[in-house]
Amino acid sequence: PLHRMTQTEVIACPACRHVVRVPTDWLGQTVQCPECKATFTAPVRVDGRLTDPVLITAPARAAGPSPARNNLTITVAGVGLV
Repeated sequence: PLHRMTQTEVIACPACRHVVRVPTDWLGQTVQCPECKATFTAPVRVDGRLTDPVLITAPARAAGPSPARNNLTITVAGVGLV
């Protein structure tokens, strides 16, 4: 049988910025990010441009203390951890 290719839009999750492919027939509907599990309203196309996605629920945070904001680990090629 012939399979019709589903048209998709590439958008960034408003919570984690993970790139998500959303079928065009889901635009304007509530979707969930597969990465952080946040839910948001997928954008719609207006005048040829996509609106911004609207965050509905933020991702659940892991239990325990939150990591220190200034505690960063940076890997530099050829050097290791800085």
